[in-house]
Amino acid sequence: MNTKPFRLHPGHGHVVIANRNSGNLSILNGDTGVVVGTIELPMGTLGSAA
Repeated sequence: MNTKPFRLHPGHGHVVIANRNSGNLSILNGDTGVVVGTIELPMGTLGSAA
């Protein structure tokens, strides 16, 4: 499940963290470190992110 909608803006300094065990991506504000969004990745047949 994704958090509320968010937009990435070029030049605003976002950091994307791949959480491989939980199968999602976290998008952080590069200046504050605050999570601005989370994206769930589809799971593969072996139970890992595809």
